[in-house]
Amino acid sequence: MLLAVLGLASATLIVTESLLFARVRALWPALLGCPLCLGFWVGIGGAAAHGLPVVQAFEFAPLVGATALTGAALWSALGAVAARRGGT
Repeated sequence: MLLAVLGLASATLIVTESLLFARVRALWPALLGCPLCLGFWVGIGGAAAHGLPVVQAFEFAPLVGATALTGAALWSALGAVAARRGGT
């Protein structure tokens, strides 16, 4: 279960933060630019793919969103530190 959460949170971060998906994020920035929002829906899809019942899916999905939000905050903090040091 932990690997599933980390994998789905990583996929969420790639979509919400990477340059690779910048054009896709421009299509729907309110959802695709928010790790918590997108992570919730990615978690629902992941729970359905794992065959979890609906009740467990609504326990699983917020965990993915919160993990993705935490990752995005760390990603931003590391970027700010790198920018301060003169890196990219």
